[in-house]
Amino acid sequence: MARPKMNGLAVEGAVIIPDDRFEYMKPEDAMALGALVMPKEIHVEHVKRQWRNIAYGPEEGQLLDIYLPEEGDGPFPTVLYVHGGGWVLGTRDSSAIDLAIDGINRGYAVVGIDYRLVPTVAFPEFIWDVKTAIRFLRAHAEEYKLDPERFGMMGDSAGGHITLMNAVTQNHPEYEGPFGYEGESTKLSCCVSLYGVSCFDPDKEDEWFLESKVPRMGMKAKPSLYDVMYGEDIQNLINLVSPLNMVNTDMPPVLFLAGLADPLVAYQNSKEMYEKMIKVCGEGSAEIELFEGVTHADPCFLTKPFQDKIFAFFDKYLK
Repeated sequence: MARPKMNGLAVEGAVIIPDDRFEYMKPEDAMALGALVMPKEIHVEHVKRQWRNIAYGPEEGQLLDIYLPEEGDGPFPTVLYVHGGGWVLGTRDSSAIDLAIDGINRGYAVVGIDYRLVPTVAFPEFIWDVKTAIRFLRAHAEEYKLDPERFGMMGDSAGGHITLMNAVTQNHPEYEGPFGYEGESTKLSCCVSLYGVSCFDPDKEDEWFLESKVPRMGMKAKPSLYDVMYGEDIQNLINLVSPLNMVNTDMPPVLFLAGLADPLVAYQNSKEMYEKMIKVCGEGSAEIELFEGVTHADPCFLTKPFQDKIFAFFDKYLK
């Protein structure tokens, strides 16, 4: 049934919905999804060998945690986890760290990384933070029983974007930041992006949601995501923040996982970057799985079948 119109807007209860060709989530559904994607603190008391609150840089918030398998002297292949939260919230103790922490039962060291959040910083400072953490870990690999030649990274949502940015800027010194450990590499052996953002072009985002007919969460973003990260509207710098526009042959292999019903980060962020990697980097450079009926930060991503998918990928490149 068509919605009644009023001054170019559609009215549904007390909510005014723009008549802009998009479908939007019902308010109650949006609130339920918001509660689902909010970072949830985890508990790691059961991990017998761990180092917590390690400062990897001089700035407040530049902290990481290291978890090791119960036995063995290593050096262990290492999975670095970068949390989501829209670049504005979240910690290394939140969200999909539950996926990564299972690595200690599979022979991996696992590292949770905090980075400084918007609006305290803006792009590319949180990229600098994660790259500084990688250099710190390589500089201290022997101390923490890590294998510096076998580093993989995974991230969810905003953390997926940061993971992809690390993948596409491995030989770009301007993304390294000023926080030390010069001479240590930030190269990665492989990456996993869980429903990560690859493109910040608002017109492309509109095209994707119109194509998929997935109801969007909230209204069309004002300010847009890249406005938030830059601190202002600078559309001509969009390529610098969009991994999709930076695909290159120096990238490590990437596994993309996303839900076809994601109302927050269109699944085409993963699909189009996967396709571009295959075109630019060749067959086998990327893998992708898209899941019918699965939403953003869906609980299914935290289940054992997804852990098995992710660590089968890590096993291929880190063991």
